Amino acid sequence: MQQPMPGTTHAALSPADSPCTEPADCASGICHSDGFQFLCGCQADDDCLWSQYCSVGYCTEGCGSDAQCGWGRFCKAHACYEENRKFGESCMFDEACVQGYCKPKDPSGLITRKYPGTCACREDSDCPEKLECNAGGRCEPHPCQVPHGDCPQGQFCLSYFETLPGGRGMVERGKCQDLYPNDAPCIDNSQCLSDACDHGPRGVTFPGTCIPGSSPPDPQNQEPDALAAAQARYDVAIQALAAAKETVNEAKRTLEEVKAAYGEAKDEKTEAKQTYLAAKADYRAATAENRAEIRETVNTAKVDYLAASQVVTETRVEYTATKTVYMEAKPLYAAAKRTAKIEAAALKAAQKAYDKATE
Repeated sequence: MQQPMPGTTHAALSPADSPCTEPADCASGICHSDGFQFLCGCQADDDCLWSQYCSVGYCTEGCGSDAQCGWGRFCKAHACYEENRKFGESCMFDEACVQGYCKPKDPSGLITRKYPGTCACREDSDCPEKLECNAGGRCEPHPCQVPHGDCPQGQFCLSYFETLPGGRGMVERGKCQDLYPNDAPCIDNSQCLSDACDHGPRGVTFPGTCIPGSSPPDPQNQEPDALAAAQARYDVAIQALAAAKETVNEAKRTLEEVKAAYGEAKDEKTEAKQTYLAAKADYRAATAENRAEIRETVNTAKVDYLAASQVVTETRVEYTATKTVYMEAKPLYAAAKRTAKIEAAALKAAQKAYDKATE
């Protein structure tokens, strides 16, 4: 390193990046030129400010150790990063993630400050208990087929609806869900930890409630009641299905009517606009003597066009609201169909149990 000529020493040793004339001026014992002036250099990170590290005798912005980054953060490539990032949170390195790895978002596969990665799972062991790693690197419940599925012990197959890409409708799927505790709503016994879903005194309350289990009752006394309860639940499900079907059909009919009215309103607006533009063209082409008469026609056409535009706006709002009602009615109808299917299976099982008990 280039050294300055000896000069006057200072009583107090100077920290890094302070002006100096000789090594003895500096706490680090290094005095070198940065190309413009002589400054104290460094021998270790401790010679630099808290936000710097020592590199080839110069203090450089960045970190040199985890301690410089503070609690909950670590130093890598001389930059501080947060650790213990959860799945789905942004990251720069694998070490930042609690589990799994830092998955690149950029198609090139590179992770940069502009395009950070996302903490994701590689395999099932990266996920919490009862969850598994899907193809997208997310921990999700085990998928299953409603109403029955290959769920782990202590779980059942729960139905849910997922919106298709682009909002093009919805599809029913199943996921394994922990069995419900007492007092939670339920469809049937298979959803309760206690294996007991109470549907009220007459067996028609829907949904039911998970209740504490009890010792098995006498089949000869229980089966007729169970069969009657299953029949009552099935009847309720069929009634609900019919009502949901009527609701979705009515919403569809209304949507078609409003859609047709919306189309007609747009056609009328187009015609009114053409009439208005034609009237304006006639006005510009008319002589001064005829313009007064044509001006009235232009004003009338303009009023008609503005009125047609208002009708289009109103029918568009109505169409949007009606479509929302229809889209909300569709999954409810699908859920009612699923419930009816479940209750039909339960009724069949109850009938089979009753026949076996009365043989």
